[in-house]
Amino acid sequence: MLIIDKKLRKRLRRLEEAVLQLQDKVFQLEHQSPIVSKPFVCILETKIHGTFMSRDRSRLGAQGKVFKKCEKKAGQYWCKKDLISCDNEV
Repeated sequence: MLIIDKKLRKRLRRLEEAVLQLQDKVFQLEHQSPIVSKPFVCILETKIHGTFMSRDRSRLGAQGKVFKKCEKKAGQYWCKKDLISCDNEV
C-alpha cells in the first residue's frame, strides 16, 4: 500500500508541474500581439466596364465585395464569378 501511495504522489506532482507549465505558456501566448494575416485581394476584369478590385481578411469576403462592386456598376451580365481571381496581398 505504501508503494502505491508514493507512486500516486509522484504522478500527482508531475501532473501539477505539467499544469503549471501549461498555464505559464497560456499566459505568455495571451500577452503576445496577435498574428496579423495578409488580406486577400480579388480582381474581376470585364471587357467593357474595366477592372474591379476588393480586399478582405477572407477570400470569400473579398470575392463578395468585388462581385458587388462590379454588379452595381456593370450589371450581373458582365460580372461572372468565374472571372474573379484572388490572391493574398504581398
